[in-house]
Amino acid sequence: MEAANYTLGWHLVAFLDVLGQREKFRQLRLPKTAEEYLTVQEVLRDTVGFVSNLRAVFRKEFEAFEAGVVNSQAGAEKLFHPNFLGFSDSFIASVPLRNNDEHLTPNIRIFSTLSAACIVMLTSLSSKHALRGGIEVGLATELSRGEIYGSALERAYLLESREADYPRVVIGDELWRYLSLGLGETEKLSTPAALIMGKLIRRAMELTTLDADGRRILDYLGPGITNISTSRQANTLVEPAYQFVLDQQKHWLSKGNTQLSGRYAILRQYFESRLPLWGIGDPHMTKETVVHLNRIETVIGEAKRLLSRHGYPDTLRTVILAGCLDQMIEHHEAMLLLIRNGKVGSAFTLARSIVESMYRGLWLNFCATDAQVEQFERKDELSLTMAEMADAIDEKYRAEGFFVDLKKRAWPALNSYTHTGMLQLGRRFTGHKVQPSYRDREIMAVTTTMTTCILLLASKFLAVQNYPEDSREMETLLGTYGPAARQNPPSGA
Repeated sequence: MEAANYTLGWHLVAFLDVLGQREKFRQLRLPKTAEEYLTVQEVLRDTVGFVSNLRAVFRKEFEAFEAGVVNSQAGAEKLFHPNFLGFSDSFIASVPLRNNDEHLTPNIRIFSTLSAACIVMLTSLSSKHALRGGIEVGLATELSRGEIYGSALERAYLLESREADYPRVVIGDELWRYLSLGLGETEKLSTPAALIMGKLIRRAMELTTLDADGRRILDYLGPGITNISTSRQANTLVEPAYQFVLDQQKHWLSKGNTQLSGRYAILRQYFESRLPLWGIGDPHMTKETVVHLNRIETVIGEAKRLLSRHGYPDTLRTVILAGCLDQMIEHHEAMLLLIRNGKVGSAFTLARSIVESMYRGLWLNFCATDAQVEQFERKDELSLTMAEMADAIDEKYRAEGFFVDLKKRAWPALNSYTHTGMLQLGRRFTGHKVQPSYRDREIMAVTTTMTTCILLLASKFLAVQNYPEDSREMETLLGTYGPAARQNPPSGA
């Protein structure tokens, strides 16, 4: 056996797997009649033919992206291609993360891989085939040209097989760390190369989002991909993919398989949160509002991640605060679900509970004595009014009247929405018709405030728990959505 030299290095690996192929292969028999021959041909078209076509889509996306980057310059062929390998019904794309041109080529290839995976995911679902995957960074070497071997491949495979659970592509923690660190380094520099690099990394990060369970996933329907897609793809890819998801949920419900129907219900929620970006769905909600809702959903997902980093003492005060935060987050998730399904009035009724939970939580977190906390647990009531709590919070947190002012401005409207007052009733009509008339700016204002309430309490909770860095990181999230984000856009964006 000849000795060989192998180079170990960091690689990105995307591992995608077409689901349900084994069940279809079990239908194959050597045909003995013309009817059996037609059946076999249909199965082969739906398995071998589909996988072959999907590989071609992957390669076509790489080539289309590369053509746009290099403008068909001579000698640039394959320069920005990720390595690509098809194995049975699986696809493996890999990118060596070598530092030979200040990481420019690797980051172009990373964006190419993520954007191609988005189109492949949509193509698969629109063709009535479920797809699952994982994308991660790790150590690996090349056995032969384009064939990756090592922990990077293992990590991507484990994300697909153990973490994804249903048709989605999970983004690994190491990949997100690589992108975040790269972005941080580029923002320290002002050279043209650094600006280009920062823009590339941001575009790659915009192709991801946090899912309902807090896992980071490929956002193949999000704004990062709609910005580089055509209106035709809404009809040819997105609509049939959505119909497939609806059909699968209905199918598994009829079979009594609550596990699979539940997974497709989650996938359906993801689709319905993104459809308006493609001009599909609720015509009364603008693209700006859809982007905003997706953004605050991601922000709260990031807040959940920060909160889950630590274990906390089993004290009464801490347990109550944890319960407050968890309830507020659940209400926030319910508001988004209701708004996306056209039930804005019901969503607005939850707003008062979130605001009240913030005030109670802030007071119990840092203002209340141990005796007052125990009294709350024992009697299920607080001895202070909301106004008194606001005064105490402003004083203890040195908030300079912020919480007193917020209570004065917001409380009457919150009560009106919760108790079916005139603000709520007045929005049940459009002209002389009983038809809701909530405006997008109202939706954005209410959901922005609710998101801020959660982050404020979460930040102060982490500070009291002596996690100052995470508390500051939570506060940083306040500037990433709503008017604050529009006034202070990320540099280079």
